[in-house]
Amino acid sequence: MSWTPWSFTEPFIAYTPILAEEMNPKLNGISASFTYVANELNNFVPRLPNNFTGSVNMAEGTYTSTLMAIDENGDVALIDQASFLASIGKDFTIKPVSDETLLVGGENHGDWFMMNYTTLGEGQIQVTVGQATEMIEGVSAEAKAATIIFTQDSETSLVFVAAPGVTIKSPGHLMAYGKNSTVTLIAVDQYTWVMGGDVRPTELIV
Repeated sequence: MSWTPWSFTEPFIAYTPILAEEMNPKLNGISASFTYVANELNNFVPRLPNNFTGSVNMAEGTYTSTLMAIDENGDVALIDQASFLASIGKDFTIKPVSDETLLVGGENHGDWFMMNYTTLGEGQIQVTVGQATEMIEGVSAEAKAATIIFTQDSETSLVFVAAPGVTIKSPGHLMAYGKNSTVTLIAVDQYTWVMGGDVRPTELIV
């Protein structure tokens, strides 16, 4: 409890007459304590970590057969139990991204990004590809065979840029073919990725 309830500090002595002026403050303290407890029970919220910064207000909707969890936005949410169970054991996690830029590396193995940034006129979504490494028990390790998938979920061009020291091998341009196209990145070693899928070719045959 973050609020300290009222407690007796000067108990009454038996057979001592009680005047209203002396009793009222104590009754007020008791009333405030009961009000606080009632509010806690009526608006019960699980005690989350002190560093939690998300929202604890869950959206209105069906709550039967659901699990209470933290969603991808860092907020408390109700997750459909059947969907949760169906996702167990899946190799990839689909992650919608509406930002104009994205940085990925070996730690993103198993992520499937739906890139849906939109802009007026010409523009592009830029994905910077870093080294294929991930932290294992506090130690940076090479993440060979790390696999990341991207889908261009909007009209905005999806392009890839290698970070300094990193190489991306592609059969065409370092960009997706167009809307609804999907490309993959697979790590050969710490500094080398291979791009496949719907890659825009260097020469278009009409």
